[in-house]
Amino acid sequence: MSLFLAPIHQVMYDKIHYTDDLATALAEKDPATARALEENFPSIEKEPLEAVIDTGNIHGWLAERVVLAEKRLAFAACALAKKDRAGLMDAVKDFGRREAFSGSAEEAFFLYDSRFLNGMPCDRIHMPEEAEEGVAWRITRDVHGEYYDEAGLYDALIAAWWDGLLEESELNYFRDGNLCTVNQNHRLSRWFRLQTNSEQNSGFVSFLCIFSINQQKKGRRLLRPALFDPSLVPVFSCSCMQRSAPLSGP
Repeated sequence: MSLFLAPIHQVMYDKIHYTDDLATALAEKDPATARALEENFPSIEKEPLEAVIDTGNIHGWLAERVVLAEKRLAFAACALAKKDRAGLMDAVKDFGRREAFSGSAEEAFFLYDSRFLNGMPCDRIHMPEEAEEGVAWRITRDVHGEYYDEAGLYDALIAAWWDGLLEESELNYFRDGNLCTVNQNHRLSRWFRLQTNSEQNSGFVSFLCIFSINQQKKGRRLLRPALFDPSLVPVFSCSCMQRSAPLSGP
């Protein structure tokens, strides 16, 4: 990073504060956790960056706050996960919902990237990948797991935040291994998986999956599941599929 203060340093400082704000919000769900957080980890400065940073060690000063913010979030999340995991995920989802996001997949990614810490810029944790639709990036290495007692908890927090962010959007966040995507392709797939949990609906959903795939191959855009009322669809039956009752709403 630069030897002189530059816009990227303010970006990092803003990410540190966002992570710390999330940690504080989670800890406040449980008074004991909130007290323990402040007892074990010092608070992060709130003053303007130029007023508090060590200009003789810009990179080192920011790196120390990155680690501190990560530790504060991990402490609060791990503590709350042991007491109320559902409440933890709801709180993180609400944090994403507060963004009141409306925009493209690229705009969603840039918003996420401006909020959450992923090492220092020189670490290059997110590398862009080609995507037929939307935006995709690959996570080059895990810089969060070392702070968490529970493997995968940080990834679950991020998924919950994305759910809140995209709740009113046609977009959906999806992670497969280290590859992350934001596009419109996976929302139907997720809805189908939910519907196939119902034995009553599995036959019709199998038909609808095949139909939708064929339509997508023909370049036809499908309606969002949220706008689709399956109760209006007639009952289908054929030799390769058991007769199913009308679907319940998504």
